Amino acid sequence: MLIERRVDFANGYRMRCESCRASSWLTAEDYADSPEAMMTCSSCREEFNFGPAVVDLRDAEDAALDDTCLPQLAWYHTTTDPGWPLPSKPLTADELEALRKWGWPEERLDSYRRRHESQALHLGTYEAAIESMLRRMRNQGNGNSQFYLGRSV
Repeated sequence: MLIERRVDFANGYRMRCESCRASSWLTAEDYADSPEAMMTCSSCREEFNFGPAVVDLRDAEDAALDDTCLPQLAWYHTTTDPGWPLPSKPLTADELEALRKWGWPEERLDSYRRRHESQALHLGTYEAAIESMLRRMRNQGNGNSQFYLGRSV
């Protein structure tokens, strides 16, 4: 039985103050609406520049930070392919032949084939999967596509 984490779309950020190293909460709206990218530390009250360089963990108690818990958590992915993911993705004979024509030695071809056929599946939280779907609909021309939500088993 997989563990479901609490679903929360109220995304925000924690930023680590450059002066005192305390972590302060920043809402997603404030992150998007601050042209100067400045915030006040909740601990020392100093102003500091926020962004990727000072981003901190949202939740230090998140079970996903414990390697022993990872296999027990439910993970999600969205796709427009109803048959995805395939159990494996073998290279076709035509693809292999094309690589041989490019002069690839068999040992390099075999290494590439093994890597290609064991590609990683990108999984994340339920929220991340839904946000990925919405981003694809908005920015990648998938606005009219049928999406499928996959869950780890």
